[in-house]
Amino acid sequence: MDTYGYSNYSSIDTTAVGALVGGLVIFIAIFAIIAITFVVLNIIGQWKAFKKAGKGGWEAIIPFYNTVTLCQITGLNPWWVLIVFGGSIVLSFIPVVGSLLSMALSIYFSILLCVSTARSFGKSDSFAVGLYFLQPIFFMILGGKNTEYVGPKPMNDVVMNFVKDKTGNNSNQNNANSQNQTSMDNQNQAGTKFCTACGKKLNESDRFCTGCGKEVQ
Repeated sequence: MDTYGYSNYSSIDTTAVGALVGGLVIFIAIFAIIAITFVVLNIIGQWKAFKKAGKGGWEAIIPFYNTVTLCQITGLNPWWVLIVFGGSIVLSFIPVVGSLLSMALSIYFSILLCVSTARSFGKSDSFAVGLYFLQPIFFMILGGKNTEYVGPKPMNDVVMNFVKDKTGNNSNQNNANSQNQTSMDNQNQAGTKFCTACGKKLNESDRFCTGCGKEVQ
């Protein structure tokens, strides 16, 4: 009696495991088919969209390079590709904080790219939402006959603009100061006296600037 019961339970366990494995295999197969379909649709859509923008369709096939090409099409700074993908590798060595920063950079760049892509093909910003979540389908729309490339229309990149302002203003300020100094030197040579600090015109007898108080050299 005991032997029969054990055999019966073993048969049930084997059937359950077999069904579980079979279901898992079917799930993986369906997931793989969907994933491959999405990849193919994305390549086809990007291929057609790239050709509309005057690029080679083959550029859509090459990973990373296709993102650089899309940056060129939309007018974004291609350095973002290196910043996001290279930065994710570097930040991965920093526990927790590094992962959060990497995720934030990736999300920001994705939004930037989707909005810029939508605008560059004459679509609204709401179209960019679909492009963000269902990229293959919406790239197929961009590659379709009813969509035209209208030229690069990048989204306002607050990060790059901030960097440019910080690096550009210093250079511009130095050039401006140099030009002011040259102008004042030329004017001094012509007999006119100016403060070297603020540029205020001075009298020959002034020992201190009446504008900023600096001692006149």
